[in-house]
Parts: sequence; structure tokens; C-alpha cells
Amino acid sequence: MDQLLAMRVFRSIVDAKGFSAAAERLGTSHSTISRQLKQLEATLGVQLINRNRRRFALTAAGERYFAAHVELNGRLTFDAITALYSAALAGAGIAAFTRHTVQTDLARGHLVHLLPGYSLGTRHYYALYPQTRHVAPKVRAFVDHMAEHYRER
Repeated sequence: MDQLLAMRVFRSIVDAKGFSAAAERLGTSHSTISRQLKQLEATLGVQLINRNRRRFALTAAGERYFAAHVELNGRLTFDAITALYSAALAGAGIAAFTRHTVQTDLARGHLVHLLPGYSLGTRHYYALYPQTRHVAPKVRAFVDHMAEHYRER
């Protein structure tokens, strides 16, 4: 389960005052919204919303969970990793990096590891190079090195 997505779904349900309106806002189906909420409730071990066909109401736990939700305003996007890294170091927001990229600044206290139990999932890497009969030795060496490096992870 993508917990951040499930949290966003919960917030949308409450803001939209219903499952159907939340599904429409998020561009998905009512059943997907319902499934995400059930998974979030199972993860948290509490029921967040009392629901039936005609209406829904937040439970006490749902009210506390919603009140604790912090709305992040604004969105920065970067197409250069160095700009993103500089923005994170300057405190401009939250960013996702590989551990290898940030380990020095984490150790120095310049960055803080948020959501330690959260994983972005498995990443796939592809090496694209022209299909030729004879691959240049330096290209073959690089591809082999990267394959070995990521196989270990």
C-alpha cells in the first residue's frame, strides 16, 4: 500500500464530503477510493470514517487523524538533481534521494531522514546504447559495472 496516497485519499474524502466526489476529484473510481481507505484503516488499526449508503461521518480517531494532517502548500519541481539537492539543503522542502547521494549530509546533520519506514519501491535501471555488432569495450565495462552494482542492492 502506498500510505502517502492513502492519506491523500482520506483527506480528499473529508474535503469533498463523500466518496464519489473524492473519486471524481482524484480521477479514479469509488471502489478504488474505498479500497485505499480500508487499507489505511487496517494499517492504522482504527476506523476513520463511519459510512453507509447515504452519508458518512468521521469517527473520533478520524477527526484526530484529519486534524493532524498538515497541508503542504506549493510545489517545486526540478529537472536537475543538483538544483533539487541545493533546495533541500536550503530547507525549501522535502525531496527523495538515494541514500548514497545524501549519506554525508545526513551524517553532518545538514539533512534529516523523514519517513524512515517508507520506501519508494523498487527502481529499474536500463542501459540504452546503439545496437551494433561490436560494443565498445568502455561501454561494455560500464554496463557490466552498473549491472553488478545494482544487483547487490
